[in-house]
Amino acid sequence: MHDAASTAALLDALPAPYELPGGGLWVARREGAAVGCIALRPLSPTAGEIKRMYVDPAHRGNGIARALVAHLIGEARARGYDTLRLGTLATMRPAQALYASLGFREIPPYRSVEFGDTLFYELSLGTAAVSGLEE
Repeated sequence: MHDAASTAALLDALPAPYELPGGGLWVARREGAAVGCIALRPLSPTAGEIKRMYVDPAHRGNGIARALVAHLIGEARARGYDTLRLGTLATMRPAQALYASLGFREIPPYRSVEFGDTLFYELSLGTAAVSGLEE
């Protein structure tokens, strides 16, 4: 788990590990204000990981999270990934429902846990459309 010092170190290192060519960091804006973010980092030459997905509570329920994930899926495909993985807290039920609606399936842990009870998910990008997204 992260303590204040390790969280500060993560912030100081930004934009690593989300840099091109394998990664990315995107911010959703509404009326010029940042309302959400999502990041992609490489796990291997063929797999990427969704990280730091967040939508401001005042803007939840408006499709921002879905739009962020859809954008990241397109970016992951453009970078040549065939698999996306992520971890989310077990308490984040809306996030889990979103990921499931987009075709992610629960998998065993693929890395150590960062913040408490975490569930892990994977999406095979392949050539088929991802369920729940218009392409």
